[in-house]
Amino acid sequence: MKNLTKKITHIESIRQVNTDQIQKVCELLDWTHQQYCDHQYEEFQALIKHICIGSAREQNFLLKSGEFRGFCNNEWIRRNQVNFLPYAADLSADVLELTYDGVGKNYPYELTYGGVEYYAGVQAGDPLYLEEYLHLHSAQSIMCDADLREKFLVKIDKILSDV
Repeated sequence: MKNLTKKITHIESIRQVNTDQIQKVCELLDWTHQQYCDHQYEEFQALIKHICIGSAREQNFLLKSGEFRGFCNNEWIRRNQVNFLPYAADLSADVLELTYDGVGKNYPYELTYGGVEYYAGVQAGDPLYLEEYLHLHSAQSIMCDADLREKFLVKIDKILSDV
């Protein structure tokens, strides 16, 4: 009798990892999946406008390019994995020292010890998560990061040169 276990393809396993990651990010931001996707698409559009200033033809081409959209989605997932989720894990640690004035004043779990303010781990839906997430994924932040900007420009040049 044959064993009927289904083998999962590499792409299926990657899709599951990405789905799990999106779910975790949505939980941290207190967003729905639709809010996540809407924000991602808005930043995708803004990025194209930043990159293709004054060229409506190139903007429209990139907006419709499955290859560029896939590249942007993969980069988004990478930034979540490398930057946002580790940041969120640090924020949710048991106790963090406040490093600048004004943060933590409204936290019900604020502690003061020896004149230094501390607060217990940040909870899901906290504005600190949203602030970092929006900054990390903003088109403007991508364009200000020389290495990341170069990565996007190289990909765009390749896509546009294949036309």
